[in-house]
Amino acid sequence: MVDLKERIIRSKLTKKESAIAEYVLYNISKACFMSASDLAKELNTSNTSVNRMAKALGYKGFNELQKDIQEYIASQADSHDKFRLPPNQRIVKVDDREFSEENLVTKYFELTTSNIMSVLSKNSLDRIERIADILASSNHKYISGYRGTADLANKLGFLLNLITENVILATGEDFDNIEKVMNIREDDCIVIISFNRYKKNALDIINISKERLAKLILITDRATAPFAQYADELLIVDVASMSFFNSNVAPMFLLELICTILALKLDERAKKRLNMLEPYMNRTQIF
Repeated sequence: MVDLKERIIRSKLTKKESAIAEYVLYNISKACFMSASDLAKELNTSNTSVNRMAKALGYKGFNELQKDIQEYIASQADSHDKFRLPPNQRIVKVDDREFSEENLVTKYFELTTSNIMSVLSKNSLDRIERIADILASSNHKYISGYRGTADLANKLGFLLNLITENVILATGEDFDNIEKVMNIREDDCIVIISFNRYKKNALDIINISKERLAKLILITDRATAPFAQYADELLIVDVASMSFFNSNVAPMFLLELICTILALKLDERAKKRLNMLEPYMNRTQIF
């Protein structure tokens, strides 16, 4: 948010107020749902400090600042609404543009590049590293995806299983997934990948996870997506496509980035596991 960043630069903030303002700026999608009390608790400060920060930026209080954030989030969502049409309408929209083959390739490349850039523009590196930390410290790692996101979940599960243990995939039919997460515990985490159209039954898995106090990481395409308010960590990535499907290019980039950071954090643990697998890979001629 350019306006918020400019306000922070222009304002004379105390050290504490600066820390609160920077947290809001770099955690827009999370701050969108947080009350002043939630934010104060997150940063181990007081409601008074949160509201004082908002007033120093020119707002009447945090509620007014949050309203600005929510309007920004809504505008970002609206700008991509054309990519959330039903599949049959998306095809019609593409046909109506009457792209030449060469122009279509160029436009598709530009859109896909924009999607990849959204990984870094909508998520701070600190947040991505926090998620790698959660995966590293969790006893069991549950990975869930449905229909169009099942392949992404399977790829994440495959990569994680190469460098760490206790990776459990929940990408089957609805009740199968519930059975797989029934044993989730407080020292576990679950990664749910969900894009438009969102799978309503994912809420059953979310409820089980929250009841057991497991960490919930949600990867989705908008901060106002269903289930976003339940996430302990929220990652936003654009999946806009000029065709009848969501594009998985940017989400795959994000998942590979997470796994790369995680492998660096695990270091010797990851190397040891890969070394254990190497003889079997050689024996079965897997390259």
